Amino acid sequence: MKYAIFDMDGTLTQTMEVWEELPGAVLARYGKTPRPDLRPRITELTQEDGCRLILEEYGLPLTLPQLVEEYYQVVEELYEQGPLKPGVRRALEAMHRAGVKMAVASSTRASTVDKVLTRLGVRPYFEGVFSCRDGLGKKKGPYVYQEAAQALGAEDPGEVWVFEDAYHAVLSAKQGGFPVTGVYDRFCVVDPRTMAAACDRYMDSWEEFRLEDY
Repeated sequence: MKYAIFDMDGTLTQTMEVWEELPGAVLARYGKTPRPDLRPRITELTQEDGCRLILEEYGLPLTLPQLVEEYYQVVEELYEQGPLKPGVRRALEAMHRAGVKMAVASSTRASTVDKVLTRLGVRPYFEGVFSCRDGLGKKKGPYVYQEAAQALGAEDPGEVWVFEDAYHAVLSAKQGGFPVTGVYDRFCVVDPRTMAAACDRYMDSWEEFRLEDY
């Protein structure tokens, strides 16, 4: 393996819970309770579009930019407790020792990803953090992986392994020609067999990772 790109939430960190709790935590500040269908409806939306929907349906006394910023304030508060997934630190150390060049490609704001990875002590392993929230499109296409691969100096996407826990993101990375290792997360919207079938490799846990397999 020469290059690797990692999603963060649900792949490197046990933080998908943050996004499950987020709408309720924000609305609770204004004495409101989210309806059961809110989270499923905003899952595939950009942060801005999700906030726009909340403003329209819950009547918060905020402008859209104010709500987006408040969302990220709550996100960073919720992220304070999220740990690495078991086995991640050992895997990153092994890749670093072997000279693998690594980056993170996330749907979360890059500055937030930086803070989380720094808190967890693994930020130095990565040469860059790239975010769909920073103008690189949603993970409905391979753009954020392509940007990260270019920054790593990779010329052929076939040399760059992508590690992902989300089914739609796996399909996007494959669309760009990247080999993908799927990582199990309980918040994945498809069952593990469907996820595994879409990937080149699949792990139920990072404890299964062996660099020699790549």
